[in-house]
Amino acid sequence: MAPPEPAARTGRGTSRGSGYDVLVLGEVLVEIHTDTPLREAADGAPARISYSGDALNAAAAAAAAGARTALLTVVGDDELSVPLLRRAAA
Repeated sequence: MAPPEPAARTGRGTSRGSGYDVLVLGEVLVEIHTDTPLREAADGAPARISYSGDALNAAAAAAAAGARTALLTVVGDDELSVPLLRRAAA
């Protein structure tokens, strides 16, 4: 899914026609769950990754309620970010 085209600027620092009902700004947290304490876990130990955070939860709730929702956050450039970006693009 391609991102929407930028909205036309009005010249006063605001945009019109953004196409979103809700814009959420905030952090997304990466949670790593293991059955082994992390200080004892070796490379390759099974782990589950999930994502949370107030901003992500609020954006998900708004989208589930039918609002056209955008989430503005910073995402790292690492292996923990790839699944998050794939989910967001779906």
